[in-house]
Amino acid sequence: MLRYSDIACMITHKRVPWPPSAPPPLHCLRPPSPFVLNMLRHPGADCSLDLTTVLVFFGISLTFWKTLVILLGYLGVMHLLTYGGFVLLGAKEQR
Repeated sequence: MLRYSDIACMITHKRVPWPPSAPPPLHCLRPPSPFVLNMLRHPGADCSLDLTTVLVFFGISLTFWKTLVILLGYLGVMHLLTYGGFVLLGAKEQR
């Protein structure tokens, strides 16, 4: 019995036409080279990831908790508006 992964690899290996713009499934790709794995495991002392520039670019200067409260508030307001819309629609369509 064929599994989905077998079919996806067959498609990737040109037994079945695959759209050229679509990336191949991840499990069909070659594993990373030992050099890449070593760099990921031991990045070195000078390697750093600083997202401050990205946050400044988008104008996000709030703390995590303030951002979380804003997003949860937005979610709550959207739920209330959706619920209110459904109640009004249900009252209008009630026969």
